[in-house]
Parts: sequence; C-alpha cells; structure tokens
Amino acid sequence: MKAVSEMVRVTKKGGLVVATDTDDGPLFVYPESPKTMEILDKLGEYARRNNVNRFIGRELYWIFYQAGLTSINIYPLPFFGVKGDREAYQRTSSVLYGMLDSVKDSLVSDGAVSDKDYIEMHAEAERNMEHPGSIIFGSMFTAVGKVE
Repeated sequence: MKAVSEMVRVTKKGGLVVATDTDDGPLFVYPESPKTMEILDKLGEYARRNNVNRFIGRELYWIFYQAGLTSINIYPLPFFGVKGDREAYQRTSSVLYGMLDSVKDSLVSDGAVSDKDYIEMHAEAERNMEHPGSIIFGSMFTAVGKVE
C-alpha cells in the first residue's frame, strides 16, 4: 500500500499508475515436482513469519482503490509453458524459478532450506522439462488506475 500511495503522490493529475505482481494461488507444475513444492511450502512459512503477501496480485484492485485511484482496470495475465513449446516453457520456468532463486538467500539464512535443496530443485526442474506432458502454470495481475 505504501508503494502505491507514493506512486500516486508523485504522479501528475490525469496520469496513470501501473503495477504488476504475481499471485501464487493458481501455481502448478506437472509432473509434480516434490522439491519445488517443498521449497514453495517453506517460502509460504517464511512469508507468513515475515508478513509477506504471496497473493497480493488478487488484492491490487483494492490497494489501488484505497490509494484513491479511479478508473481502475485489472488485467489477469496467465503464464504457462508446455513441453511442445520449449521457449514458452523456459520463459514460464524462469518466472517461477527466478522468483524462488530471488528469495534463496533469505530462506537459507532463515534455515528453512539449504543450498543442496536448491540444487535438487533445479535438477528436478530440468528432468521435468523432458517429460512429454510437462506444464508450468501461474498468474500475474496488472492494475492500472488514474490519478484524479
């Protein structure tokens, strides 16, 4: 909320404020990736302990509304990749695993996971990419609001 309020403060009247964020709710990987799911679970525990909202994407409309923005539009952006489209699969995989890598140091220093866990997760992801029915799916939300 603070970030959006600051964006509103520095935006001229009639200007637009835009924000995009992920939402972990509809995230899935097939075939099931036990190590990835374990690390996501640990991330969830870490997030709860540190007041981090992993589901903020679905709250963007409300956050924009509370910040006084008008003409608010929300654009859900699903992202997915399947075995048959290696480029899309790698792009989607980079979103998921990039996010997990971005919190690695915090999770390791918190004792939630180890460096070995991350190595195993990436090896598992590479193996999954070769499965003929592999798919990764997730979502992001973009919010656009007008400053009055």
